[in-house]
Amino acid sequence: MRIRWLAVVAWSVLTVVVAASTQEPQAVSLDEFKRILQNTQDALSGQARPSLDRNFLPGMWSVREGKGEFRVSTSWLRNGLKEMEATPKDAGKIRASLLDKLKALRAECDALGGVTSVNAERGRLNAILGRREFGKVRGPTLWDKIKQKINEFLIRMLSSLFGSEVAPEIGKILIWLVILAGAGILGLWAWRLLSRPADVPTIAARLGSLPPKDWRDWLAEARRAADSGDWRDAIQRAYWAAVYRLEERGVWRSDRARTPREYLRQLDKTSPYRLPLNSLTTVFERTWYAGDSADASAFGLASDALEKLECQ
Repeated sequence: MRIRWLAVVAWSVLTVVVAASTQEPQAVSLDEFKRILQNTQDALSGQARPSLDRNFLPGMWSVREGKGEFRVSTSWLRNGLKEMEATPKDAGKIRASLLDKLKALRAECDALGGVTSVNAERGRLNAILGRREFGKVRGPTLWDKIKQKINEFLIRMLSSLFGSEVAPEIGKILIWLVILAGAGILGLWAWRLLSRPADVPTIAARLGSLPPKDWRDWLAEARRAADSGDWRDAIQRAYWAAVYRLEERGVWRSDRARTPREYLRQLDKTSPYRLPLNSLTTVFERTWYAGDSADASAFGLASDALEKLECQ
């Protein structure tokens, strides 16, 4: 049910993004674009913190002139506002640079008034953005475009419900709620995936108080546990019988802090002990760590591995 619910949430978010991405920026006339640039310049030039919110700037400005249309990206402006927030001590310098770019862009728009060729208009604006001061400017990434489309969609939807004045603030709150909810769901999912059942003890918890034993003692205890029906304990003791048996044969020096897979990696791939120890390790890990049920069949597999390890 949880996976199905997560799939429904993911599909809903994807549907919103797709619906929002179909909305094209509304084209404005060249005169309207000049007013937009002037208003943007006025909002940015205030002595206090700019009232310009980069999160609600359009991804680009679409300008209609005559029979043609051209677009101007706002990524350089949004990136500049972001830098002002990140580095307040450099805010004045960044603001001055942005104002210069807005003035230059508006001046070029004034010069476009007598140009009839749409290609020439586009070329001149591109030339502006190609100057050295725009060298670090990059177009919006796919994620930037997606966020912008979502913002625009939410603003339009909330404006129809609550009015255009409060819609931006409500939109911000809603976006943060969605982000927090998503993070909470992912965190819970990761915790459930990584957490181990409380009734599964670790090797250290069970072996820390046990004195060192010969492999024959471990094997005898494994058989006694199997006779009493304690298959899980029997498999665990069978595993340690194999570890101490291989120590006796000079394969390694046993270390209880070492994990089963670390023991397995001590063996060369050509070692005749590798395959049976791998089989025994797999049975041990599944019943000891993964919480799989231990039974006579699982202990039988462990016993077969012990026999191949000459531990009998």
